[in-house]
Amino acid sequence: MKKALSVFAVLLMLICLCSCKSKNKAEPETTSGTVTTTFPYTYETHTLSPDDTPEKIEASSVPNATVAPSGGSHQQAPQSTKPPVSKDGVVTYYSDNPNNKYIKTVADKFGSDPSNLVALIKTNAQYPGASVLEFDGTRNADGSLVTTTETLRYIYDVQDSGVINKSNKDGTDTYGYNRLSGMTAYMLAEKYMVPSLDNYRQNMVYEDYFGQ
Repeated sequence: MKKALSVFAVLLMLICLCSCKSKNKAEPETTSGTVTTTFPYTYETHTLSPDDTPEKIEASSVPNATVAPSGGSHQQAPQSTKPPVSKDGVVTYYSDNPNNKYIKTVADKFGSDPSNLVALIKTNAQYPGASVLEFDGTRNADGSLVTTTETLRYIYDVQDSGVINKSNKDGTDTYGYNRLSGMTAYMLAEKYMVPSLDNYRQNMVYEDYFGQ
């Protein structure tokens, strides 16, 4: 009988111990002080388009931010007083500046007076360069050069590749041209270039767009 009571007591103690252990696992551990709770992060996804540059993304997080063009400053560039010029097709500009590179090329090579030279500069052309017209030096009352077919002396074709051609009216003084091609170039200058000079001078001055 005593043996049975002893076994029963031992079993009772084991049951109590197991019950206490199970209870301790179910209850959360508490520590003194502040308890910090961590919540799951929420991620926002964004698909970058070709226009989403790093500068734009950075500026979008700053109120009232202005994105400057790549490599530029945040200051607005001054507006040109000249209307924009189409980049499609050949565009012709006028220059009578003695320091213009095409005028200097003719003056240095042929000894011409740069104040008597006018350049019609071709851009976006297959063979970029300029047609340089040399006049005889006749001046108006205000000192400006008289640019008419009567005062035209020579036509020069100056290409950026380094090729230079020259001719007078009758093709007797040529450089690069033969007589026939020289006379043809001169005739075209008389017919198309000289009558257009005033229009180019008023609206398409090379230095107004490209500086010196």
